[in-house]
Amino acid sequence: MNTPNSLDFDFDFDGTERSQFLNKLNALDSYLGDDSQGQALESNKTSSLLALLNQDGAKFAHYPDVYRLSESDFNNSGITVPKKLQELSKDYNFYWIEFPITLWTSSKDWYFTKLECVVKFYSEFSEVHLQPKARTILPDRKFQQQFQANGNIEVCIGENLEFEATTGQLNLQAGEAQVTTNVGANAKLTSNLGLVAGPFTYSLKAAKIEHNNPGDSLVMWRIDGAEFFQENHPTLIVVLQIPNSVKEVKVDAALQAYHRPHFWAGIFHKLSDSMRIFSRKERDFWEKGAPIKAQSPTWNIPIG
Repeated sequence: MNTPNSLDFDFDFDGTERSQFLNKLNALDSYLGDDSQGQALESNKTSSLLALLNQDGAKFAHYPDVYRLSESDFNNSGITVPKKLQELSKDYNFYWIEFPITLWTSSKDWYFTKLECVVKFYSEFSEVHLQPKARTILPDRKFQQQFQANGNIEVCIGENLEFEATTGQLNLQAGEAQVTTNVGANAKLTSNLGLVAGPFTYSLKAAKIEHNNPGDSLVMWRIDGAEFFQENHPTLIVVLQIPNSVKEVKVDAALQAYHRPHFWAGIFHKLSDSMRIFSRKERDFWEKGAPIKAQSPTWNIPIG
């Protein structure tokens, strides 16, 4: 795959496998032990913890959820077609693309608190001015205060084909993105194209959201200050603007998830005098929360 590399991840693996950092700490801990029963038990505890940490994971879904967004989706839902969609639909197609992410840890004692992600869209045989570009994205930092206050927000697609907050009544089951229909009933977001046109509730508990501005073929997020578990991880959404001449869009994605800083404080305290043998990169790996990375295959999305 063509790994997107424009996001300055907080930690650069630079070709080093994560297991190498775990093995180095385990080897140091074993080397410093002695034959006493207490030291042996402590060393076994460290080895067990590192083995659990090695079971943590992060991955993208097998394939993103892709929906074509057209005027009929708004008309069928009884919603006014955005003016920008009317203006641009002669020259562009618009696709709603969701990137579900799965994160898991072997212990909630070291949950993830930061997530970085970069997604790259490109048409392999199109000129630069005919490349696809992100029209609007979620999560968006403009909703940060609402996320901090409520953990969720009701969102719709506005006149400029951008996500906007609505003033509607929120009705959300914890951890589930839902759609509020005209009759007030709620349903999970599904492949029904009409649902993306209507207001829906997006949930995210995060202290800080950073991203590049929409309008580029690359989308980059840094979501910090949350507690990401299996049951609490964000779905990343992009409304993609694609020239009519483009018949296929390729997508590459990469992410890194970081545990809460200093979660290995006990082990570090025991080894602090000897960690000077670690390289700067090795110390950085642990100080930044033993990140884990994931890369997608290259996804091919047919257009038209």
